[in-house]
Amino acid sequence: MAREGHEIGSHTFDHRLFTDLKSREIIDQMRITESLIREVTGKKPRFMRAPEGRLTKKSIRIITRKLKYRIVHWNLDSEDWKFQDKNHAFSHTVEAFKNACETSHGLVLLQHDTIENTAKVLADTIDAIREAGRVIVPLRECLGLASPKKREFK
Repeated sequence: MAREGHEIGSHTFDHRLFTDLKSREIIDQMRITESLIREVTGKKPRFMRAPEGRLTKKSIRIITRKLKYRIVHWNLDSEDWKFQDKNHAFSHTVEAFKNACETSHGLVLLQHDTIENTAKVLADTIDAIREAGRVIVPLRECLGLASPKKREFK
């Protein structure tokens, strides 16, 4: 994925909530995952998403100041973890996306790579997003950290 240009971010080592952790445990969660990602990709991740999006002032300080990560939060939850049926998961995600497009210019869609149905419908989800006239961009571009690139669509 990294070789294809996808942004690889951290999501902690074992999904423990930062709201329940001491400073040292937060650092350990991030550094263990960082080491594993660096071993595979050769790069330290720049972004992280907290488990369940839960953060404290202490965890934000540690993550951003000490560990130098950018915290990223979603503004559209696919709720993919709720659905056993892949068709229901897909239709729910597309409907939520269409509704969010009416009120938001840029969207960061939360989906889970550990949910089997999410993987099964990912290509269809991408097609539906493009059919709605939206452009999928790397996170760094969405956050204004990189210039938009000229794109060719297949």
